[in-house]
Amino acid sequence: MKTAPDRTTTREARFGGVLLALGALVIMVCILQEVGAGWASLTADLVRNNFEAGTFLSEHWGRMQSIWGSALFGNVCLLVAALLLFKLRPRSRRLPESLIWAVYFLGNLCMVLSFSVSLGSYPGAFSVLGEQPYLFEAVRGIAVYLFQLGMVCSLSVFVVYFQEAFRTRGVVSRRQALIVLGLLVATLGLLIGGWLSFTVFALVCHLVPILLGVGYFRHEDSLL
Repeated sequence: MKTAPDRTTTREARFGGVLLALGALVIMVCILQEVGAGWASLTADLVRNNFEAGTFLSEHWGRMQSIWGSALFGNVCLLVAALLLFKLRPRSRRLPESLIWAVYFLGNLCMVLSFSVSLGSYPGAFSVLGEQPYLFEAVRGIAVYLFQLGMVCSLSVFVVYFQEAFRTRGVVSRRQALIVLGLLVATLGLLIGGWLSFTVFALVCHLVPILLGVGYFRHEDSLL
């Protein structure tokens, strides 16, 4: 026999939904700011070697530091959201949400560490970029590895989103999920074809946690 979660758990889930949507929205804004700063592009992926990346960042560090500081805040919001949503009563026997939220937590933890390494270590590496480029290369290598690992783990939120869409009384409508799925497939196809950059695909991917977070906040009755 199923038992309803207590009110504290439900309130935590709603607050987790708010943080989930807020964190993803902040990161989307940061991605667009990166495009405005010239670090990223919507039409083609910008490939820079370590020296070119270091030179660009050192010349635009004031702006990039602000952008990545905001992105760090966004990932902290997602980190806390994962902790709160981890406590929800399992709604799937085959693939418990707690396991997925644990992976999502680890992904955002890697993101937080990546931005922390970048913000804390890049300025010192810039000062010796010409004489000791290997220092920036080493620091950037750690930051990029953590970022890529975090990005892969963060895709786990897709599983929860589509589970909610295709279960009875889920917090996400099936129509909405099908539209999002269509957008993901379309942008992925354009990315593979070389018509769009990975930046656009990343923006579309962040719609998933935003919509899932809104669903947790609005559909409290579906958690009962």
